[in-house]
Amino acid sequence: MKFTPEQQRAIDLRHGSLLVSAGAGTGKTSVLVERFVRAVLDDGVPVDAILAITFTEKAAAQLTSRVRARLMALGARAEARRAEAAWISTIHGFCSRVLRTHALAAGIDPEFHVLDALESERLGIDAFDRALAE
Repeated sequence: MKFTPEQQRAIDLRHGSLLVSAGAGTGKTSVLVERFVRAVLDDGVPVDAILAITFTEKAAAQLTSRVRARLMALGARAEARRAEAAWISTIHGFCSRVLRTHALAAGIDPEFHVLDALESERLGIDAFDRALAE
């Protein structure tokens, strides 16, 4: 894929954090895949040392799949296998993974689950109703 100069700068930036924000169909995922793969193959960064936060679970799954496919295409089979365990997720997924890993230290049940929108709304309404009743 041919990248624009701005996309190439995002791929080539090696130190620090990077936010890639753009509209649908602008090549964000391709840029992130290439950046991820180059960090692993060119810079020797372990797959599990890279954090990629996406907005949706679908985007996280797509990014993981494309990273794995790109690594396979470049002959990096071991790294491609490790891509499934990479830190590519939504912010909720990332926080859940960290909290589950350190549940006892955080004083929480390791079997917790993240509320979905419906559960969250229901609990909010229940709390509001209880507060009004008191």
